[in-house]
Amino acid sequence: MKEKETQIYKFGRGGSCIYIPMDIFKDSAFPFEINEKVRMRIDGRKLIIEKLKEEVKETQTP
Repeated sequence: MKEKETQIYKFGRGGSCIYIPMDIFKDSAFPFEINEKVRMRIDGRKLIIEKLKEEVKETQTP
């Protein structure tokens, strides 16, 4: 498991971003792609970022 210090940056009027260092991003175990939507939640003192589960939309037949 790779580990690296990083920073949280403020931008715009209310947004922020977490910088992901290149060696973490390029690691073969890194689970995300550029522009991929993710789910973020706070669990105690941890920030958890997960892939969105693909929702299967049910189609209604008349």
